Amino acid sequence: EEAVPAVVVEGRLEEQPPAVPQNAGGDAVPEKARTDEAASSPPPDPVKAQVPPSDDPQVPEKDKPQVPPPDKPDLQQANGETAEEQATARRHLLAEEATAEIDPKVKMDPEAEDSFKVFEDEGEEDYPAGEEDYETARHGGDPYYDDHYIEDDYMPYDDDMLPRERAKMDHEDVDYDGDEFWDNEDFEEDAHANDMEYVMVDAHILCTPAIADIDGDGHEEMVVAVSYFYDHEYYDNPEHMKELGEDMDISNYVASGIVAFQISSRFIKWSQHLDLTTDFTKYRAYVYSSPTLADINRDGKMEIVVGTSVGFLYVLDSAGEPLEGWPVQMGEIQGQPLVADLNGDGYMEIFAADSRGNTALFNYRGHELWERHVGGLVSQMATAGDVNGDGALEIVFGTATGEIHVVSGRTGEELPQFPFRTGVRVMAPVLITKLQDHTASQHLVVTAFDGLLYMIDGATGCADTVDIGEVSYAMVLADDLNGNGKMDLLVSTMNGNVYAFETASEYHPLKVWNSQLQGCNNMVARYGYQGIYATPATRMPRDVRGQTLSVRFDILDNRPPALMPSQDAAGEPKSLRGPYRVTVTLVGVGVEEMNMGDQPVIGMMDTFDAPGTYTMEIPCPRTRSTATVRIDMADESQIIFSDEFSLSFHIHFYRLFKWMVLLPFTMMAAVVLSMDLPSAAEGGLPLAMATR
Repeated sequence: EEAVPAVVVEGRLEEQPPAVPQNAGGDAVPEKARTDEAASSPPPDPVKAQVPPSDDPQVPEKDKPQVPPPDKPDLQQANGETAEEQATARRHLLAEEATAEIDPKVKMDPEAEDSFKVFEDEGEEDYPAGEEDYETARHGGDPYYDDHYIEDDYMPYDDDMLPRERAKMDHEDVDYDGDEFWDNEDFEEDAHANDMEYVMVDAHILCTPAIADIDGDGHEEMVVAVSYFYDHEYYDNPEHMKELGEDMDISNYVASGIVAFQISSRFIKWSQHLDLTTDFTKYRAYVYSSPTLADINRDGKMEIVVGTSVGFLYVLDSAGEPLEGWPVQMGEIQGQPLVADLNGDGYMEIFAADSRGNTALFNYRGHELWERHVGGLVSQMATAGDVNGDGALEIVFGTATGEIHVVSGRTGEELPQFPFRTGVRVMAPVLITKLQDHTASQHLVVTAFDGLLYMIDGATGCADTVDIGEVSYAMVLADDLNGNGKMDLLVSTMNGNVYAFETASEYHPLKVWNSQLQGCNNMVARYGYQGIYATPATRMPRDVRGQTLSVRFDILDNRPPALMPSQDAAGEPKSLRGPYRVTVTLVGVGVEEMNMGDQPVIGMMDTFDAPGTYTMEIPCPRTRSTATVRIDMADESQIIFSDEFSLSFHIHFYRLFKWMVLLPFTMMAAVVLSMDLPSAAEGGLPLAMATR
């Protein structure tokens, strides 16, 4: 086995003494011989390090690896059609794709292709006559690199300051406009404080963080999956390499970890290290998978579920400690884990897929419930929903071999009409939405590398397609974009284009899927299954006057019943569904608009034991303003469901003043006109004098 050269200790990598090499006879090689040999041999190639030596006389010719030349990659392997290449990292897959020959049908147009020239020659290009060079004019000619972050520039704390002291620090005293705050605009790494025992490795974020109140303290935390490694491109610069030392081999240090950052006080609550490898191994300790947050063990606090490229699936508690039974071993995990009650037993399950085509479902204790091999790289997260209308959840995902798989959440068996084969790579998550209102089934909407948008019926497996002629890695989104009461599909492509397609499906708040994750952790299609939404009368656009706003909403839960046996023999079983904690807030309204003292109330929270229709009242702003009314519901496992709509407050208050002015004048005029006054011909006074 390969020796591990370092371990993680308190955020650092601790070097281990290298293994003593031996000659063919098993004797240790003298130190001087090893030094001379190391000085004469070139540095190891991280690509060749993964391939066995082909000149070994003991390896038969047929078993020697066939490595494609760098300028013409093997498209079959890039497509993930072999088990060996399915385990490669996503960055290798994208690098091969960038150099592969692409069909002219899906080739970038010249304008989009020219836009990528800004990344060539380190961003140095000739500006047209009369056009200002922003770098020279605004930054004095200094290059600006935004990918190297200096913590001290943004968090000006003393090293011995306690976290609670940092939280109380008044950030308004920091001179954000002064030269001292922006004195290092190159964002280059500070000098590394390496010593004989520790090596400080640079931190990189390769996936999207997650935000939620994971420990129930009333303050949201940002959970970040961090990959620790030395950027080869950055340290190719000799000046940067001097900071590490000439004898430092940066390929020996790759690690991963999870960091919890409290947003309100802006300090790190805890960090937990996960994996440690070198850059020469087949499975490197990178984290491409965003963490999923959910309360999987019903302890009232959220757990962190994350997969790594080493192949471990971790579950950490709200303090960063691994739960009993975790991690479990799979292949390289690139997609975000799916967390939901997928088999209907009332408890949360975790679904994960790896780069070798292995898929598996685990319960919250880490026990495998079922596994299935699909034979293709799964690089994106899976989604779930009642696809065929039978009332149970199915799991949907695409593969690099061009297949759309729909498997039962209870058994892992493929539905009869699936997999649906596109023939080309599918590298985007699959949208589950209802496009036909007269059927019980839903549609699977996804883009493929043939430039087609597929809309697959979940009951029949038949598909309608739209030829957009472009490649996409992004999930298709669904919402009513123009307010005409019809659902629209939003497609974004690698050419930089965004397409909107109108459907015949009627709008419903639970049909909306307007981001890759619904809320902060929901990956299940909500329509007809589970969710919360405001009633049509409540969400109708209008101007609200008064001191309170009544919000009427429906809680929907059509999940299969799940009961927990009573502890008492004579007692009744307890339902595992609910309670439902609902929070109604005004988003975009601050203290000044509320005008309600030092602690303004901008929302209300209540708990309900069963689904149904309910009403909550929240205070209105005291000034003219607009706001988004947001309704959030957290179920028994802290899965978040949301709905929102916009209203205006006191915008048309002047209409009241108009009637206050006109009404007295109108009433006086009516009284005068109704009086029976004598005319001047009858000897009476003229009308002008009579009214005097």
